[in-house]
Amino acid sequence: MACRIIDTKDIAWTKILADTNYDIYQLPCFNQIESEILAGEAKAFYYEHEKKSALIPVIKRRIPFTINGKPAFDAVSPYGYPGILISENFSQENLSFMFNEIQMCGLKNDLISTFLRLHPIMNGLSIESSECILFMNIGQSIAIDCSNDFEKIVNEFSSNHKKNIRKLLKDGVYYEVDNWIDYNRFQYLYSDTMRRVSANQYYFYDRRYFEDLQQCLNNKLHLITVKNKNREILAAGIFSSINNFAQSILTSTNFNFIKLAPSKLLFYGMIKWCNENGVKLLNLGGGVGSQKDSLYNFKLGFGKEIYPFNGIGIIHNPKIYKELELKCKDKKNSSNYFPCYRSEQEN
Repeated sequence: MACRIIDTKDIAWTKILADTNYDIYQLPCFNQIESEILAGEAKAFYYEHEKKSALIPVIKRRIPFTINGKPAFDAVSPYGYPGILISENFSQENLSFMFNEIQMCGLKNDLISTFLRLHPIMNGLSIESSECILFMNIGQSIAIDCSNDFEKIVNEFSSNHKKNIRKLLKDGVYYEVDNWIDYNRFQYLYSDTMRRVSANQYYFYDRRYFEDLQQCLNNKLHLITVKNKNREILAAGIFSSINNFAQSILTSTNFNFIKLAPSKLLFYGMIKWCNENGVKLLNLGGGVGSQKDSLYNFKLGFGKEIYPFNGIGIIHNPKIYKELELKCKDKKNSSNYFPCYRSEQEN
């Protein structure tokens, strides 16, 4: 069978990790953490054909209503950019064939739909949309080539970013990496930041999440803190580093010092650490909801390497999905949201 759905303990998951340069989002433990947040099951589509294999991590979720009196399910990528982990290069024909197999595989496993978030750097692919496979341009992600000379990297910063960073350093503000004594304080600042920006409830992680994340990533997770002369934390964040990929995961700013723009030194420190530790690319992500907003422009101030952030919607059961889509339109839900029947719960 070319495609099957596996769980995190399947040996096929371990094998493909051993054969590829994976990112944190493809780790079984990362997907297990996400499954608990979404009250689902950590799964993956595993595809194998003619010595080519691919792994697509997903969370299988129960749809919050029944269909024909029975429970129904769909799947979604875990948080971040799990995308598709491919053991070797696929041709366009291989990709098209694979997605057709995945579409049928999901149907056999009682899935209505699947939404995949592709990895901006690893998955520079494009497929032609069809009735059941929908290719979507979601937005853009900004990355920094940390393998360059550090002075050259900093010269690419916006003039405003450079000015703020120089002032912070001149005033005795500094950053620390992996001083884990500050981990609890970071968690508090992060939650406070989410409240301040009225973030979606999803982003309010509890203490267990942070403990599980640290245990999962171990020395691949890094804490960065920005402090003043009084050792007060002005900003803090966590980022990952694995197989030449670094990801900015979560960041926060102390509201009392927000006017100093300490987050600029936070990212400066993150970039410098990557440069000094042989990390090639640091992905900063994009704006809120993948929009070109103030957050996007802030990140753009650190570098101009822009990668497309794309997604793929898979309709496994066209008949049921069309019925649900009609109900969405009746309720005047956003026609751009995939799957449409989730828009009220997740917007």
